[in-house]
Amino acid sequence: MNMNESQTHLVLHIRRNLLKMFTFSFIIALIVYTGMVLFPQKHTSEIQIYNTGFVYDIYADFNPYTPSKVLENPNNTTLISWVYSSKLLNHLIKIFNLQKHYKISDSEPNAYIKSFNKLTSSIHVEQTTYNAICIRVEDYDRFMAARIANEIIFKIQKLNTELILSKKKFLIEQYSAMSRKFEKLYNSKIDSLNNLLIKFKELFITPINNEKISLKLASSQELIIQTIEDFGASSKSLLEANKMEEWSKNYIENHKLPEALIMKYALPSDKISPLNFNNILTGVWTFILSFFLSLFFVAYTFRYKSTINILIKGFSNNTLNNDTSLVLSNTEKVITTEK
Repeated sequence: MNMNESQTHLVLHIRRNLLKMFTFSFIIALIVYTGMVLFPQKHTSEIQIYNTGFVYDIYADFNPYTPSKVLENPNNTTLISWVYSSKLLNHLIKIFNLQKHYKISDSEPNAYIKSFNKLTSSIHVEQTTYNAICIRVEDYDRFMAARIANEIIFKIQKLNTELILSKKKFLIEQYSAMSRKFEKLYNSKIDSLNNLLIKFKELFITPINNEKISLKLASSQELIIQTIEDFGASSKSLLEANKMEEWSKNYIENHKLPEALIMKYALPSDKISPLNFNNILTGVWTFILSFFLSLFFVAYTFRYKSTINILIKGFSNNTLNNDTSLVLSNTEKVITTEK
């Protein structure tokens, strides 16, 4: 059999099995499609926000002369760390009772940790090309996914506000302490100056009749001059500290709390219908893949069909010959016995 005849027989063999191939592919695609419709699928809700610097860096160094630096805008890395913070995740688990929602029994070992890890794996955060933050939440309940996504940003804003207010209080206390320190120094200089003036007055009252008193008078004059200079410097420092305290308090108290610009709130995803595009597309691709697999199987079996037939035919012929020889042998024995 030449090559053309072999190909012709192959095509005819495929045509004879074409209906079986289509039936097999359709059944497989139908099974996959039915499974996707019947079994639950994850829904995704997303919220987009623009970082205007509303997350405060708690590790910022305190600088009493640059209070604006304490409330400056951080980068998006800080925001992402807030999303995955244990404080926020624990809040979500508690407020939505996610352990029950995930159907994790309290009797299971490490039940809370399993809930925590499952929630973490369902949250995805990415930064867009326009420096916005996109937070996606996956869940089998489309309404729960939207609620979790919206609660994340609301909680972040609340935590950020509490943190900034706490830091404001801390800064005001620092400025007040600095002002009190300069005031204490100023008062000590006043006391020193008063003491020197009293001693100087006593020296003037005492008759100057010896060299020792003259030396004390000269020394007291020098101390008074030095104390007056220190007093002037302390007065200037105290004045600057008071001005800085008032300016800083006014800046901190009136500084507008930065917030996140919410570009898009999270909404529940559309309900998945049996005629969902993804389900249909998956069914079509399953049908095509199954058809090509069945085509390969039919072509493969046809290639070795002749070899298999020869082996079967040879086995049958050998069995028939053995049976014939056995019959002839028995016949000869019977004839010999009769003679």
